[in-house]
Amino acid sequence: MTDAPVSQPDQPDVDEIWLLFERKFSNLRGMRPGPGNLLGVSDRTHASRLSGLEQSKIARFVRDKTKALTDVELGLLMTKAAISHEQAASALRLTLVANVSIPLGGLIALSQLMPDTAEMVRDFLAEGGVSLEILLLSVAILVLIALWYSYAGVAQSRDLLHLLRIEMARRGEADDTAQDLDFDMPIGAADEVPGANGISV
Repeated sequence: MTDAPVSQPDQPDVDEIWLLFERKFSNLRGMRPGPGNLLGVSDRTHASRLSGLEQSKIARFVRDKTKALTDVELGLLMTKAAISHEQAASALRLTLVANVSIPLGGLIALSQLMPDTAEMVRDFLAEGGVSLEILLLSVAILVLIALWYSYAGVAQSRDLLHLLRIEMARRGEADDTAQDLDFDMPIGAADEVPGANGISV
């Protein structure tokens, strides 16, 4: 007669934790305006920005969900967070190009290269009872909302990545190099920087 298998205590599942993080660090949560936004500045402008982040409820949530993880599991979460942040930054760049650069370039080209066509479009809208100014204002508002939503995703994914890096550092497993993932620019000490004469320094 064989012994019954000994039940193991529930272990935290990395994928389930990641799904929780995705909900907690959603774009919509990042769109909530803070007191500083009323003045046109970020709430992270002050010098105690990091202390505020570490003492926040969301930081305590991250610590609670990661304290039982092994270093390998925490590293996997950090990798997921880094990739998520890169994707969010890429999405913001694409949103800027698709909703700002291309439309503005098209309007400028239309007005400069085909002024008669631009005037025909204005007359067509006016005949239909549509004000071009009101139409452009409506489009601008929609574009700003899309940009705000995209940037909120970048900010939220960055906060999660920073909190996970701090938790990894508490275990003595900090990264050796820093990375500006918003613009994919390595800023590690080991990176060579070309000097004025082309020689790396």
